Amino acid sequence: MLRLLALCLALATAAPAQTLDTGAGPVTVTPMITGLDEPWALGFLPDGGVLVTERGGRLLLHRDGTLREVAGVPRVAARGQGGLLDLLVPGDFAQTRTLFFTYSRPQPDGAGTAVARARLSSDATRLEDWQVIFELTPGSSGGRHFGSRLVEGADRRRQPLQPAEQERPVGDPLGDPGPGSVRAQLPARLSLARR
Repeated sequence: MLRLLALCLALATAAPAQTLDTGAGPVTVTPMITGLDEPWALGFLPDGGVLVTERGGRLLLHRDGTLREVAGVPRVAARGQGGLLDLLVPGDFAQTRTLFFTYSRPQPDGAGTAVARARLSSDATRLEDWQVIFELTPGSSGGRHFGSRLVEGADRRRQPLQPAEQERPVGDPLGDPGPGSVRAQLPARLSLARR
């Protein structure tokens, strides 16, 4: 937990290393990545690499002190609160190389929150087989309320996408958890909730 806190603080500042007092004791904050443009989510890979989503639509990989872009992210609706949002590196990533994303997906009259999955290539330079597995339609033309969070729960329970505002009923958009449903396509311990 302290490692994550230190990394988050380091991403937020480009200042030299400093020590902060916390309830858990002193934490040294050392910038690890600079030059980011609206970073949104972090995904920690088993090999020590860190994936970073930027709201504008870039996926970056930080590994061994270098930062490079990962190709294969589709166009996102990066306006208002929308863009490339959350990222989940599931527990079985080492076997499947599958990643999950949320983003604001362009639609004819605006954009809607979408969940997609893709495989990270073996050389980690691109995403392959991008598949949208859920999309809120119709979306919104206002560029707001796309926030979302992907969580892999320890209890293997899957939760539906929850609307931030009850402007229109969406019920259980992930549907029945039976075979062939959207829920069945998600990893067994994936939960999805709207911020």
